[in-house]
Amino acid sequence: DLSRSEELQQRQAELLAEVKRSQAAMRKELLAWTDSVQDLQQRHVDSIADAQKAQVATELMRAELAMFRGNMESTGARYELLKGHMSQEFDKLNQQQQAVDHA
Repeated sequence: DLSRSEELQQRQAELLAEVKRSQAAMRKELLAWTDSVQDLQQRHVDSIADAQKAQVATELMRAELAMFRGNMESTGARYELLKGHMSQEFDKLNQQQQAVDHA
């Protein structure tokens, strides 16, 4: 009967050791899952930040393009004014030249 009791104690010790190994393995797996979830969360946060940066960059490019377009329109308007002024000056010079030629 004593050997049976020792055998049961031995079996109980083996089961307890197995439970502890299983708990350690589960703890390790849980930590790995936790790290994985935290990594996914960080990548999600990073992707949101990247998307926001891209949106800001796009808005900045749109603003720069609008400024460029405005500058081009302004330059075009100045060119037209200058062209008109130069045309008037050439007309005056032509009239003066014709007056000299007829005189």
